[in-house]
Amino acid sequence: ATLWSRNTLSELSHALNQTPNVTSLSLAASRLDDSLAKPLAALASHCRHLRELNLSDNEGLDAAFAQALVYGLGQAASKLEKIDISNLPGLVPRAAWGPELGRFIASQQGGSSLSSIRASVHPSSVMDVLQGVSRNLGLTSLGLTHARFHEGVVQQLVHMVGSGKPCAHLRELDLTYSYIGDTGAALLAEVLRGPGTGATAARASPRQSLNGPKRVP
Repeated sequence: ATLWSRNTLSELSHALNQTPNVTSLSLAASRLDDSLAKPLAALASHCRHLRELNLSDNEGLDAAFAQALVYGLGQAASKLEKIDISNLPGLVPRAAWGPELGRFIASQQGGSSLSSIRASVHPSSVMDVLQGVSRNLGLTSLGLTHARFHEGVVQQLVHMVGSGKPCAHLRELDLTYSYIGDTGAALLAEVLRGPGTGATAARASPRQSLNGPKRVP
């Protein structure tokens, strides 16, 4: 069972607001569950000094958490720049999660400070997320991890990232543990090595970079 409760998360939020030099927090693999959805969302949205938050690898976080988080981060008080909500096994299979995440990303264009999101979505929802990214030029780092992406998903990525594409503003693309295979990796690498591509870091696995040397135009 988790050591966290509504009260302890509330106390943590209060402490963070009193400690301006603490700007990064990780609650990864903390056995958090949906009963803590609202206090977690409040922590993400109201800790005014927090810039990075990692909530990955929490099997109990599900639909209630997703709904509360998207609502909370949509509030003007949120100053988060980076959030990691990847590898949440209870959430990934839900068909509504990817489109919801895509709409949220699109809504953050303009005045939002959010520049990096790492999440896990069902392969059928990857395009929903990419369409959201295409509308938010401030989001420069995207992670779509811990999913089994088939060839069709790789083709979607190829059509959305790289020079002149809708998501050309991305500087980092992380597909760690998405199992795109050697063929998919080679296809994406070819796109990302092309002239005019802005991506400076791309990964298909912890040891597999998709960048390599750039081609000379």
